[in-house]
Formats: sequence, C-alpha cells, structure tokens
Amino acid sequence: MSTPIARISDVIPSVEPERRASWLELFFDLCFVVAVGAVAQTLHGNPSLAGLTTFVALFVPVWWAWLEYAWYATSFPEEGLANRLGAFAAMLAILAMAARVGSASDGDPSGFIVGFVVFHVIVVLLFLRAARLYPERHDFALRYAIGFSLAASVWLGSLAVPEEMRPWIWAAALLIDLVNPAVAVQSVRGMTYDVSHIPERYGLFTLIVLGEAIIAVARGTSEAEWNPAAVTAALAGFVLAVVIWMAYFAHPHAELLERGRLAAFVWGYGHIFVWAGIAITGVGIELAIEAAEAGHGFPLAERLILCGGPALYVASMALLRAAGAGHITDRVVLIRLGTAIVSLVVGFLGGGLAPELFTVIVAAIAIAAGLAISAVWRTAPAVTT
Repeated sequence: MSTPIARISDVIPSVEPERRASWLELFFDLCFVVAVGAVAQTLHGNPSLAGLTTFVALFVPVWWAWLEYAWYATSFPEEGLANRLGAFAAMLAILAMAARVGSASDGDPSGFIVGFVVFHVIVVLLFLRAARLYPERHDFALRYAIGFSLAASVWLGSLAVPEEMRPWIWAAALLIDLVNPAVAVQSVRGMTYDVSHIPERYGLFTLIVLGEAIIAVARGTSEAEWNPAAVTAALAGFVLAVVIWMAYFAHPHAELLERGRLAAFVWGYGHIFVWAGIAITGVGIELAIEAAEAGHGFPLAERLILCGGPALYVASMALLRAAGAGHITDRVVLIRLGTAIVSLVVGFLGGGLAPELFTVIVAAIAIAAGLAISAVWRTAPAVTT
C-alpha cells in the first residue's frame, strides 16, 4: 500500500488538488468484484473454522493487491498509455487469481500465488516508471519497487519449499509487503495522496464487498422457490446490508488520514477487518436463506458466520472510531463494541431459532445499533471516524 506523503498537488502541478475516481479506476475495481466473490464462495462451500482460515488466507492477498494499485494510482498521475496498459495487465492478473481460488482452496495454491506475483511485478514496473518520470520522488518510488520486488520473490520462492513450511514463508512475504510502505514514506515529507481521493476509493471497495451481500440475497432467493421462510430471511439479509451501508457512508470517517503517517496507516490497514466482516456477512446471509428454504435448523458454525461478520465489521469500525476520538470510552465506540458482543452472544445461544427468525433478529440488532449511534451523532457530532 503506498501510503505516500506529500499532497500530490504540491509536487505535481498538473494533478487536480482533489481527485475523483477515474473511469479507469472504476473499470479496475470490476475485477475485484469477481475476486472477492470467488473468495467468499470458499467460505460458503465450507462454513467451518477450516473454511474461515482458507477464506482469510485468500482474502488477504486480494485485499493487498487492491491496496497496492490503489495507493500507487493516487500517488502519481494516471494519464498515459503505459499506466493504462499497466492497469489492464494488473486486471488480468487479478482475474487469473480469481480463476485459481478454487484450486487454492483445494490445496494447490501455485496458480493463485503466481498470479499474485505477476501483480506485484506489474506494480513494481509502474513504480520504476514513476521513479524515472518524477525525480523529486525518485527515492520514494524506488523504495516501493525494491520492497515489492523482494516480497514477490519470497511469495514465488514459497512454491519451492515443503508444503508444511509454506505458511511461514507466506507470513514473511506478507510482512515485507506490509512494512514496505512504512519504509518508502520515510523518503518524503508530507502526503502524496489526496485526502479526498483515498476515502472515495475505499468507499468504492466497500461497495464491492457489500455487493457480495446483495448478490447473496439474489442468489439465495433465486434457488429458494420463494417460500415464505426463505423470503423472510432474504428480506432480513437485505436490511442488514442496507444498515451496514448506512453505517459506513452516513458520516465522514477518514479524518485519521490527516493526522500523520501512523494514523493514516491505522486507517488504511484497519479496513481489512471492515471489509472481511462485510464479506463474511454476505456468506452468512446466503447460508441463512438456504437453511430457511430447506426448513432445517441453523448450525452453530453457520450462525457464527452470520453473526460474526457484522460483529467483526462493527468492532473494526469501533476501533477506527476510537483511534480518531483518542479514547475507547467514546459513546459511538461503546455502542459498536456492545453491538458486536450482543451479535456473538445471539450466535452462540440462538440454536433453537428458525433460520429466518434468527436472521430477522440479527438485522434488528443492527437497526437498533444504527438508531442509537445516529442519536449520539445528532447530539454530539464531535469526532467522525
């Protein structure tokens, strides 16, 4: 993730002070709709702790790939044939990763990792080009290129070691990826990203992940023959998605980006938990609709997916809010953390409930939390994270 640092308009006059998402960026994001959907289906096919582990292992590289390009694209002007060709090549790499998600979940990660390495190589080439074109940030771009090259080498090298050692190599490669931006930004003063552009890009990725929940509603009802139980679960699932959307977009939430490097990293990296929670919620909604249609009980693992997704989402939003407020006793933080706890308790204790009723209760908890938080913001709209 390029958490660059000098407002781009201060360095390159040809760029507008406040960038908006371009058509190229929106086109680029479409490929991640496919990738996120493919990863979510691995959890749907195996709603268990092992399935969750696989989901996380595949979701993290997809998330990081998006961050790699998104922060590069906001750090440098995107015009020019080379940049467009780089974006198109990166899109193909993501589609290749999405196509190999199934094989990776079955124990053969080679194709997925090769696609991820190719994505790294493309971003490295883009940063090398930027280092040549913008000498005032040569060191910044070069550090990115070197760090991502090293990470790509480790990712690729993991395929040559025994299978039992691979998770440790992957952890090392991911650590290099995560640390690389912190190293790169030391070569520049200020911010190289536009404070209005990055929140918009993050908002668009939030919509991509939230789209999985909407697709789950449509997919579940299309196979459920519209029986009342399935329709009830679907409507409750849709309401849950709407509440999540409102909770994310109803108030500004990116002021941490203006508080310095560490705060920007907390905000930028912290969204992995926000997005993972939303994606897991979508899987839980689909499982609930299917269980309601079949007329059988709702197993604990599936209940925890439906409750755990919103709990992870709202807890992550609480921690981001706490970072912005400077303390954990902020009322919005407490409401969000309380909502996460209540959701998990319902997941553990709701074994006797029909799937459709269980989904209605989860949606009702989300609505109640949303109303409580809205009341707080109306009376004390101090910190908006």
